[in-house]
Amino acid sequence: MGSNSKHGAGPNASSPSCFNLHPRANQWSLNLTFTLPGVVTDEVGPITMTARINGQQVGAQTFDSPGENKQFEAVVPDGLLTTQPAEVEFELDKALPPGDRDPRELGIIVFSVAFQ
Repeated sequence: MGSNSKHGAGPNASSPSCFNLHPRANQWSLNLTFTLPGVVTDEVGPITMTARINGQQVGAQTFDSPGENKQFEAVVPDGLLTTQPAEVEFELDKALPPGDRDPRELGIIVFSVAFQ
């Protein structure tokens, strides 16, 4: 698996996870609350998450320790939310590959995605 592989938080971690959200017309931040399992960081090390809204990158953040209620936040540039609904995409730079114990690629466990 190369470092340019796309990994999402959905059922198939090999593709980005997309959400359609309906934001209001003000200054917003994009927030994702998730768990990063220790088994993932133990095996693959730190992960970098990238967020895009309507195809434009709005932020990237690296997480190097496991834990619950982790937060990803990115400021949404003015004018980016003119398309309704907005397509929001999250991508991980790597994930735990399928193995004997679990046939899925494993990345993060998403609890919530919101504009705030």
